[in-house]
Amino acid sequence: MATKIICSYCSKHFRTLTALTRHEKTHADSHPKICKLCPEEIFHTSSEYLIHLNQVHHGEITPNFICSKCGKQFKGKSELNNHNNSQCGTIKLYKCQVCSQKLMSAGSLYNHMLRHKGEPSFMCRFCAKLFLTSGQLKVHERIHTQEKVFICDVSNRRCKCTYVN
Repeated sequence: MATKIICSYCSKHFRTLTALTRHEKTHADSHPKICKLCPEEIFHTSSEYLIHLNQVHHGEITPNFICSKCGKQFKGKSELNNHNNSQCGTIKLYKCQVCSQKLMSAGSLYNHMLRHKGEPSFMCRFCAKLFLTSGQLKVHERIHTQEKVFICDVSNRRCKCTYVN
């Protein structure tokens, strides 16, 4: 009979103590999360914060930073500054030293370099699966959060994936 190893936070079962240890790290975030739309709400884990975002705000946070030249909206000031420095996204300012590919932002370059490295380092906070890039992780986590990020052209309703006719 196999020994049951259970997470003390969420009661999820694991086969090994290593898997449990890796999983339990997802429950203990180093900084509490504060909702931008209702700052009185403080969350001690990313899971709690994501649940709040999906239940209260339907997975949406309105961007606060708008480009004065083209009107594009951004969630953070650094993203807007990067957009402005690249002349509204027309100039790729960052170059990979390995393959010379040009990229739009320092974050894009960082994620690109992870692909050259080939080691997954982004872990899903729900199932502990590992991914090469934060983008891959974000797409994967939508399975757990049921986040619907796309809008249907026909019904104008939110959905999980795109469909090209």
